[in-house]
Amino acid sequence: GYMRFVEEQAIKNNIDHLLFVARDGYTLQKVFNFLNPNIKTNYIYANGSINRITSLEVSNIDHCHHIANFFSNLSDEFKKAVDSSLLKTIGDYKLFFKRNENILKPLSQQLSVSYHRYVNSIVKKEGNNAVVDSMARSFSSLDLLQRFTGKDMLGLYWVYAKTPLAEQFNFTTFAHTIHDADTTVWDKKNTDVFTRNWDIMEFFFSSPEQPIKYINEDGTPQYEETNNKYKLYRSEIYPSLSDGVVRFTKDLCEFWKDKKIILDFNLLTKWINCFLACPHKKDFEAFKKIVFFFGDNDDLVRPIFKQPKPKFQLKRLFYSKENSSTCKQKKILGLLIYSRKQIKDTLIKKRFFGLLKTVKTSASKKNYFCGIRFKTKKYPSNIMRLDQNDLWQVIDMVTEKVQRSLTVAFLHQKTFGEFRNKYEGKNVVLVGAGPSALYFKPLKDAIYVGLNRAYLLSSVHFDYLF
Repeated sequence: GYMRFVEEQAIKNNIDHLLFVARDGYTLQKVFNFLNPNIKTNYIYANGSINRITSLEVSNIDHCHHIANFFSNLSDEFKKAVDSSLLKTIGDYKLFFKRNENILKPLSQQLSVSYHRYVNSIVKKEGNNAVVDSMARSFSSLDLLQRFTGKDMLGLYWVYAKTPLAEQFNFTTFAHTIHDADTTVWDKKNTDVFTRNWDIMEFFFSSPEQPIKYINEDGTPQYEETNNKYKLYRSEIYPSLSDGVVRFTKDLCEFWKDKKIILDFNLLTKWINCFLACPHKKDFEAFKKIVFFFGDNDDLVRPIFKQPKPKFQLKRLFYSKENSSTCKQKKILGLLIYSRKQIKDTLIKKRFFGLLKTVKTSASKKNYFCGIRFKTKKYPSNIMRLDQNDLWQVIDMVTEKVQRSLTVAFLHQKTFGEFRNKYEGKNVVLVGAGPSALYFKPLKDAIYVGLNRAYLLSSVHFDYLF
């Protein structure tokens, strides 16, 4: 989609040479060359680092730090001057660079000569040129190439920052046209422009190379050295990602044959946001080792794809904890082994799968085992604790109750089984032994069954007594 936009702008502005800026232009150039092999392209090194060390101009404190650190690595004399100076503000650095220009300028000039030779071996004097990059904030690549070639160039970007610098350059963007200046702002929270996670876009706009420090005398790039495992891993896997992008482009074009597919920026942004909002587990697996670096410290990293907390964990089958403001629970195999619940001024604790229960208020503490209260203590006094003897007494009592209940159940089955459905279709009256039985008036044509001491009632003739 972006490269179709670049093609459209190149034709519209009679561009015959496109300069894809490293490292963001690595895969973009491959895609463009497949879409339109008739327009000449080159992959060119023109990053902010080269711009700063050849111009010695600074616009923020980060640029100051970069220049100071860069030339300290090239010159021991300059490093001693930096170490012996108190440098905090941009003004401090500018004054320091001015005082030490006898060291800086020769070093910068040497790098400028090498870069001038490199650029002019790529960019010819004749023809119209355009610079292709991902984002423009300080327009460093466009400024650098125009300064070293002496040629005005068109800048083509995915998106740009609305800054005073933008008025100095001729450019257009895939995200918005120049006329949409009111909405083209550098706000990465604006998901209509930057997607939900811009780190993943910066990964796609990348290459297998490490960042470039400067151009050597022979025209080759001098890369930053690193042993950072994350940076090395990204360099290792990026060729596969880049090849996949090109394969997709070929498949898309082959499928639609002679039809030119135009993918609008707004549509693409929505697609990417949808992908980020609804990832598959394979997506998390693929991106788990991909991190984004911010700042000058390699320790400052964040995942490109934030790993979600799994909705289900195998260990939760065996042990789980659930906490809220009023309740805490612990479970084994889904069975409650401990809970603590606060209801107003009452604290309720349950332990051992709910067998032991404690209800504590400001006035008393009651203990239950299997629903049977066995300890009660009123305050103020010491809290009674369950000792071993009390526990066995409770267990004996519960066991006896269960045995009695089972015995009665079996007796009932044996006793009443033969009468099952015996009087189906007739009225049956069961007469209990409560006080209200004295006021009972018998019904005609009914079978009467007396329970317990109901046989003492003289007003009823019972067919059965149980």
